[in-house]
Amino acid sequence: LYDCLAVLLQNAHKHGEDGKPLLVNACASRVATESALNIVTVAITSTVDHGKYLESKQRILQALQSTEAGIDMVTEGYTGIKKIKFITRTSEGYHTIRYDADDDTKELTLIFTLHTESAKEEFEIGAES
Repeated sequence: LYDCLAVLLQNAHKHGEDGKPLLVNACASRVATESALNIVTVAITSTVDHGKYLESKQRILQALQSTEAGIDMVTEGYTGIKKIKFITRTSEGYHTIRYDADDDTKELTLIFTLHTESAKEEFEIGAES
């Protein structure tokens, strides 16, 4: 989860328009009542400079349509969208990254979904940790 979030935040900052906010929307829902698993969906939106919008949109489309192999992750490492594709495909059985583009506002949103396990620590009252 953190790797995917970090990649999208870095890309949004790098390719987003200076001075425009990055919007992060995260939503979690429990898989079952007694389960520690959650389904987490994260969407990160950035506004892209009007002159770079089409180029950025095309770059995202190419990355989403490209194929990646696990061996490449070991030999070359992945950055950006390919990394998220690899992580979510490995975890979910298929990659879950998708995008949305608003041609009027020049906003690009990248979204991924991942099953995560809730961390829960219980401490006794007065116990040191």
